[in-house]
Amino acid sequence: MKICVLISSLDYGGSSQVAVDLACGLTQKGHNVTLISLWDIKANKYVECLKARGVDIQTCSKKNALDFLCYKRLKKIFKKEKFDIINTHLTSLFYCYLAKPTQTVVHTIHSIPTLDIPKIYRFLMKRWIKKHKVIFVGCSNSIFLEGQKCYKGQRIELITNGYDCNADGSKPIENKEYDFVYAGRLVKMKNINELLLAFKQYCSNKKICIVGDGPERPQLESLCKNEKINNVSFVGFTDDVNAYLAKSKVFCLFSDFEGGPICLLEAMNYGLPVVCSNIEGNKTYTIDGVNGLLFELHKIDDAGKKMSLILNNKDLYSKLSKGSLKTAKDNSVDNMVNRYESLFMRLKNGN
Repeated sequence: MKICVLISSLDYGGSSQVAVDLACGLTQKGHNVTLISLWDIKANKYVECLKARGVDIQTCSKKNALDFLCYKRLKKIFKKEKFDIINTHLTSLFYCYLAKPTQTVVHTIHSIPTLDIPKIYRFLMKRWIKKHKVIFVGCSNSIFLEGQKCYKGQRIELITNGYDCNADGSKPIENKEYDFVYAGRLVKMKNINELLLAFKQYCSNKKICIVGDGPERPQLESLCKNEKINNVSFVGFTDDVNAYLAKSKVFCLFSDFEGGPICLLEAMNYGLPVVCSNIEGNKTYTIDGVNGLLFELHKIDDAGKKMSLILNNKDLYSKLSKGSLKTAKDNSVDNMVNRYESLFMRLKNGN
């Protein structure tokens, strides 16, 4: 089967990780896969992974927000390659629409549908989506349900994100440098300020590592200075997030919203119990008392108590750590790829 995986750009983020894992996994299963990035932005680690697996990489050299030359380049690629299935991610669905493909289109929704694709794009594509019979995939239970509301009458499948589970999560807890870790974008919706305040209130004698960068970093560093929150390491952007997960004990995620958060699977892959907000996206992978502890959103006191509880109860930590490793294994990339392959095969055969 000849498959196109189309994404806006191969920048760092969960959607890019899913697209790359899917392209590589389908190639390993013998399919002819081309990954197309609209923008020329390509993270080195993704490019290296794709090349190592023999995935063809092409770009449409998108230059600005509404680049009509880009869709013409994409149209030429579609005409030349004659794909059986086109799998789109994020706003690449809009450029796919402009290129008017004749092939079946499967769009993976990575966020709340109203955020995944801007309203004006959804309005312009409305008739095409129905006529072309675009199939949607929700990457978590919450996204699946929101997708049903947003795209009424359209076929929507549920395929949760997977992660390449191949790390050694058995490193003794005593040998780990950090007690807590957060890895991801430093943006307001992640509520990292609340994480730091919970840390100060209940775990100030411990160590926390903040991996990643973003617009909130200056404010977060000022918060630490003004509130005298010590033992906080701001790592910034790094290609090797896994190195920090491997030397940490507990992963924290205080977000307002998550789709199918790959970061949780990345952490669980190293046996890290998680402390995270009780929102639908997080509950895709987090089961309270099995692989982590959930707290009510914006309840800093509740979150801090649970952060402290995990570290101070060895039996609980061991139980949650084993649960994390099992969850990571159960949500492997292989499982995700198999489900996409099954869907694509059914669509190719007219089902």
